[in-house]
Amino acid sequence: MNLSFKDIKFIIEAIDCLIEKYQERLNEIEDTNEDEASDLGNDTMFLESLRRKLANSLNNSTNTSALVGNEVVQPSLNAMPEKPRS
Repeated sequence: MNLSFKDIKFIIEAIDCLIEKYQERLNEIEDTNEDEASDLGNDTMFLESLRRKLANSLNNSTNTSALVGNEVVQPSLNAMPEKPRS
């Protein structure tokens, strides 16, 4: 599957939102439900790793271009910097 620059940016933004929701839920249940907290922690780490890989593919891509309207737009190499962990 070939994903465009815009596709990858959209996926990264969705991952960021999901990580945020997982963190909120984890803060709510971390002292009451160890199994769910463990699952959420593992899922969060997986999502952060996936996000890093996607962001790196954007940053390392110098020959990727996206067609917007009638013009070709080259992606910025710093388009999606690493999101700091909260």
